[in-house]
Amino acid sequence: MATQGIVLGGGVAGQLAAAVLARRMDAVTMVERDRYEEANRKGVPQARHAHLLLARGAMAVDEIVPGTIRALVAAGAKKVMMPGDIITFTPHGWLPRFDNELFLISCQRALFESVLRARIGDGFEVLQGCDAVGLVGDSGRVSGVRVRDRDTGSVRQLDADLVVDATGAGSKAPRWLAELGVVQQDEVVVDAGIRYATRIFQPPAELVDAFPAVCVQPDPGAAPHGGVVLPIEGGRWIVSLTGLRGHEPPTDEAGFARFADGLRHRLVADLIATARPEGPIRGYAAPPNRLRRFGEVPGFVAIGDAVCTVNPLYGHGMTVAALSALALREHGRQQDIDKVNADAWALAIGQDVRHGETIAPAQSPLDRVRTAYADRLGMAATVDQKLAATLLDAYTLMSPLSSLLRPRTVVDVLFSRRTHRADNRPPISRQEAALVPAAQGER
Repeated sequence: MATQGIVLGGGVAGQLAAAVLARRMDAVTMVERDRYEEANRKGVPQARHAHLLLARGAMAVDEIVPGTIRALVAAGAKKVMMPGDIITFTPHGWLPRFDNELFLISCQRALFESVLRARIGDGFEVLQGCDAVGLVGDSGRVSGVRVRDRDTGSVRQLDADLVVDATGAGSKAPRWLAELGVVQQDEVVVDAGIRYATRIFQPPAELVDAFPAVCVQPDPGAAPHGGVVLPIEGGRWIVSLTGLRGHEPPTDEAGFARFADGLRHRLVADLIATARPEGPIRGYAAPPNRLRRFGEVPGFVAIGDAVCTVNPLYGHGMTVAALSALALREHGRQQDIDKVNADAWALAIGQDVRHGETIAPAQSPLDRVRTAYADRLGMAATVDQKLAATLLDAYTLMSPLSSLLRPRTVVDVLFSRRTHRADNRPPISRQEAALVPAAQGER
């Protein structure tokens, strides 16, 4: 008997899920509310802000759709080696820079999606301009979905052996499943009130590909705002400023510059001062961290932000989506998707709960022990290259978070000579410092 899969949502998670299902099912239909001719689709409000794909995610994408990363770079996306090509100011100080195999891919969301769609090709049907309006089935199984054409308003039913929800943070699946009588588990919300302000800049010619990317992370306990400067296609920079609740970045010209100058280090502001802005400053209110526990529902799986939304500051979204698609390919069980989400969730909320204005469940004594260890590790990583590499492996999801608790690592952390915070000068070379003289200073 022929098998039919339906994927709700045509973003990164949906595209990858459809590509996976197309190899194991007889027919696959993807339902997308927007139309792809729109450069920045309304269904992706975060599209104009900084996006990156971590090395583990890039490997997963290439495993699902071979040649995608090579095509992205050929189209102008930037491959930024970590930590050699990026300087990162953590809450504990600057991470050292050294040669490593880790990398990230940086480009605008529209470029990423267009290249991904082109590489995937036409292996499945795509219904554009259609909204999913409800699931079909009963408490024992999901057997399809109802969709509504946005132009005509007509509603029809699509039957399926498997429905994959990739509709993002605004997923209505909890309500739809409840309407079928499916008993739902709970969801956890950790809301730090994340806000973004982003602008594209054209740097001077001498800085294009000559100065490293920059990431100034928030320090939730003291300075809950940060910013990134990432190279993107066209020899440009994308600059995203971020703040937690009560520290929102402004979207006016003077306010944007003032906010950048008020970060924990002025490097982002110094780089902006050398560049020419392109286009307006765009604001974005990110959804809160949210983890939904669907359990195993026959005929239904949720992936990506539909099941686990994390603070975009940490850059895990597209990587988790790609790893989730791999898990979908192997078994198609919700529990396998949930395992993929676990480390990204723990990393995000482990930071966000430190901010006093974050709305979150109370921390347990064990949570506080983990936080203390994470602080000690973060401090040690600023002076110990081996620990920095271990931390980056876990942060980029190349290694499980549990790797940070290996006996040798714990011993190195506990006996590290760095046990206090310090704001030191950024790790830039003499040649890099000559390009942006003001960048050498400390706040």
